[in-house]
Amino acid sequence: MEFTNVLKAIGDYGLPLVCSGILVFLYIKMVLDRNKIINGLFEKFSQKIDKLHPSTEESYHVDRINESIRELLQKIQNKLNSDRTYLFLFHNGGKSLSGLSFQKMSCINEVVGRGIAPCANTSQALYRTNYADIVNSLKTNKQYVVESLKDIEESSPYIYCFFKDRHAESAYLVPVEDSDGYMIGFIGIEYCSINTIKSKEEIIETLITFSNRISSLVDIKQTITE
Repeated sequence: MEFTNVLKAIGDYGLPLVCSGILVFLYIKMVLDRNKIINGLFEKFSQKIDKLHPSTEESYHVDRINESIRELLQKIQNKLNSDRTYLFLFHNGGKSLSGLSFQKMSCINEVVGRGIAPCANTSQALYRTNYADIVNSLKTNKQYVVESLKDIEESSPYIYCFFKDRHAESAYLVPVEDSDGYMIGFIGIEYCSINTIKSKEEIIETLITFSNRISSLVDIKQTITE
């Protein structure tokens, strides 16, 4: 609203009426601006809700990928005669008061043999710091192997208790990496008795082969859900 137009309006209609008109104009503008902000917030909220409730097509593809991962884990179990076979993925888990992010890992898929109790439900949101020996070995050596649980009873008591609670006597893990080579988790197998069937080399080679296939599926899954 130009100043010259305001002066002309005051001369034509008087100051009180013009002031009232300006106030009405400013109020309408404020309401319109507020509605624009509210609509923007509502749109962002709707987008977040859409992510929380994926489309039927998206859910279908994610379910198919999860099923394919489970099938690969079952193939590993059949090939290596393992008692428990699983996939762990890394994720964030909130922040401390100082703003430090907590890094966690969860078992998102598991296959067990007959008579073996599943452990996936009790292997959620585990603090990675408690499993530093596993994570560091996977990063450095591309494997973590416990051929006999007694071997780590003194050197890694926390991890010893982790496997002991799962009734595992031996365990073999290899990393799962994304397309950029960044470790995003691991797959592993456990034997509830000391393994005397397969050699360490055969187990690791098999796990690496399947890890590459599972990595591709995880990459596709993340692309779909983004």
